Amino acid sequence: MSTPAVTPSPSITWKDKKPSWDFAQTTAYPVELQQGSKTPTVYVHLTPYTPDELKDILKKAVSGYKREKRDVEIVREDRSIYQSLLDAHFVRFGKAFKKVGGKNVPTTPADDRAFIDKYPEHKSAIVEHTFGGLRMDPPKTDEDDDDVLDISTDLSGAVHVYQELYDDASTKVVRVDMVHNHAHPTEALYREYRNARRSKFLRKSSLWTITEQHGTLEKLYDSVIKSIEGAMVNGKPCDAETKTEWLSFVPLWHKLWVVDHIFGELVEKNV
Repeated sequence: MSTPAVTPSPSITWKDKKPSWDFAQTTAYPVELQQGSKTPTVYVHLTPYTPDELKDILKKAVSGYKREKRDVEIVREDRSIYQSLLDAHFVRFGKAFKKVGGKNVPTTPADDRAFIDKYPEHKSAIVEHTFGGLRMDPPKTDEDDDDVLDISTDLSGAVHVYQELYDDASTKVVRVDMVHNHAHPTEALYREYRNARRSKFLRKSSLWTITEQHGTLEKLYDSVIKSIEGAMVNGKPCDAETKTEWLSFVPLWHKLWVVDHIFGELVEKNV
């Protein structure tokens, strides 16, 4: 397999001392890899994946639970399904070295690919901490409001998320905060969301599973999203006026994460 050409990652752009993430560019993600008793941090450079690539992989994911009398066994998905995604988009490691004549010498992209092929157990973990590395701060609590009954039904209209990325220009790991601004879902869209998640019983394995229609979930995100603060595509901000130009570049994992929070908030407000 040929090694992609290496160019400096332009994925982080700064404005008013705030970083923005360009979804269309090769991105460097900080990842801790277990190596014996050590966990060195490497910066994994990956090209963007397409929605269809992830949908094909997620079709293979089966997880759920088995119930036998009073015992419940949680069944996890096979994490090896993500390995092909790394193989297709891996470019190189940053800050990786090898011993040559007793000295530490920076590795080449060919060295880096040979390493992950030799230790494929790292591949799924890398994907989960890079492409699947979106995070959200825990909700803030105010002890003074513990005795206050909140009867508001207003939806926030925004989902705040972040991801830590490696910035080649500053040679630092930076936190990129993003705000997905969205319209309030209609009742019809909410019904679509409920129907996109179904429980299914697999008789041969006595396994209850939750199936997801990822194409429908993506469509729901596309329907309600307005803009994304802290994100760019090919150097242009993800504004409401240019939605058609950037929407297809938003990573599918982001869409699935955010759409759950949009419609999950609707559920909480209507309980």
